[in-house]
Amino acid sequence: GPGSAKYQAWLNSPDGAFYKKFTEGLKEAGAKNFDSKTNPMYGYRPFVEMMTRADVPFDDQFLNQLGHDMIAAEKDNGTIFEQWGGNHREGRADALDSLLGVMSK
Repeated sequence: GPGSAKYQAWLNSPDGAFYKKFTEGLKEAGAKNFDSKTNPMYGYRPFVEMMTRADVPFDDQFLNQLGHDMIAAEKDNGTIFEQWGGNHREGRADALDSLLGVMSK
């Protein structure tokens, strides 16, 4: 697990360093608005949308970290997962709901 010595050693490996850099970049891009203020599109939405279409499983640790980071982003920006404007279809699940769907597979 994340607190174990084995996990910490893995983080110091080349694979762990890549994972850390990737997840830090995803955290930054996920909370960024890539569209206008009147029609926001935060990075988590298209990323998780892509994940819903994957035909391979995702690592549990990655899914848990992604969920944690998304919840933290929502605490920082209470409207990050609200869907309104031309980029959003009525009745569509928000990015966090979609991630829960990916986790349930």
